[in-house]
Amino acid sequence: MKATEAIKTQQQNKKDGQAKILSMINEKIIAKLEAGVNPWRKPWAYPTAQANAETMAVNYFTNRAYSGINQVILDAGYYLTFNEVKKLGGNVKKGAEGSFVVYSAPKTYYTKEQVKDKDGNIVVDDKGEPKEDWVARKGFILAYYYVFRLEDCENIREIKRAKTKVLSEDKSRIDHVDEIVSDYCKRAGVILRITNSDSAYYRPLTHEVIAPKCSQYKGNSEFYSTLFHELTHSTGHSTLLNREGIANGDGFGTEKYSFEELIAEIGSCYCCNWLGLATEKTDENSAAYLQSWAKRLRSLQENTEDKKTAYFILKATSEAAKAFKLILNIQEQEQENESEAKAA
Repeated sequence: MKATEAIKTQQQNKKDGQAKILSMINEKIIAKLEAGVNPWRKPWAYPTAQANAETMAVNYFTNRAYSGINQVILDAGYYLTFNEVKKLGGNVKKGAEGSFVVYSAPKTYYTKEQVKDKDGNIVVDDKGEPKEDWVARKGFILAYYYVFRLEDCENIREIKRAKTKVLSEDKSRIDHVDEIVSDYCKRAGVILRITNSDSAYYRPLTHEVIAPKCSQYKGNSEFYSTLFHELTHSTGHSTLLNREGIANGDGFGTEKYSFEELIAEIGSCYCCNWLGLATEKTDENSAAYLQSWAKRLRSLQENTEDKKTAYFILKATSEAAKAFKLILNIQEQEQENESEAKAA
């Protein structure tokens, strides 16, 4: 096979592989939404938090919480790769089904670029046209491997660990919610107006969040759920995360607007979960709101030829996580790729 043909084949395989993984992620989340389950409803796990298998997905072998989108697609509990099961002297029960875990894998890709000389000048051919050649570049692509729930394994050697605290029971965060909101608004330059009104919204032009008073809601948690929804919108301002739906929004009912609304709802869910504000009522409201997306996302899922569409859910989750960290001022180093993949 010629070099150019090999490169084209590699590129097509890469494209097909990414489409498959995105389809797997989307299908998992859409199925949860259709069942009335809010997949973003968990006391969230980040490198700054202790892993707790009662509330999040954790690797039993390493005792590390899975990162990013994996906390959305996996149910809470302990998981192991097939090789980790063997290392602990066990085996996977007959008929047990694995769950996939997504991670970023290093990958060499090829791109056609103009040839330049040692001084950075573009090299031309005999006809005066810029010369082009294939250049190898380093990057990352989505990859996955399978894990099995601890309950679906047997004869596993026990690993004794001290019991960790459930994050939602940490009352110290709840006591300082107003301080957290005030701190974010000060850092982000957001003007917050809590007043008697019949609507809550974010105004990008003046960088203002307007919300009804807490007394107008049935409970504090519903007030904060609404407030964090609007504050998540504010993180998209051009001076902050510069999200397309806010910095270059094109009006109610558009694709950008709809995407931004999904980000805001997920972001609000993250904030309320982390602060221990989520209640059965707010969870029901959020799940009902997100369930309305199931039909729309199902339609988008069928159009996997559109790269933007295929990444819709993954990108919304990622953008919401960025907004959540900005509001809560969570500072953390970039987490390494899932080391468990090496054992898969």
